[in-house]
Amino acid sequence: MAMCSLPDAVVTEFKKFKLAKDPANTGFILKVNKKDMIIELDETLTNVTVEEIAEQLPEAAPRYIIYSYKQARDDGRVSYPIVFIFYCPRGISPELAMLSSSSKTNITNKLDISKSFDLQEAETLTTDWLKEKLAFFK
Repeated sequence: MAMCSLPDAVVTEFKKFKLAKDPANTGFILKVNKKDMIIELDETLTNVTVEEIAEQLPEAAPRYIIYSYKQARDDGRVSYPIVFIFYCPRGISPELAMLSSSSKTNITNKLDISKSFDLQEAETLTTDWLKEKLAFFK
């Protein structure tokens, strides 16, 4: 099965993103470059909600969303989990869906992200959805 590679430059940019320890919610969005068979950085967003990210997602192209989320816990502590969200909308070409899906594990392994979720509809991406997903990791 074909898979896109994750260039070292993207890994380096992710490390900078991860080490920034920004107290605001931040996003690191990756996309498939089908022509070159690589995963490339689409954009980095600062002080952004998941709803704002959802509004920007394309209707006919997959994205890999890495999101650093300020999570206030019941006991008063604050954590900043980094989550990986694979967005693959319905109705895209089967070839692109397979290529994107087969590259997902490679990305999460190379970037060492353990909290991984799949999403098919941008409208589903809300703060409540994210909180529900993260509740499993408490």
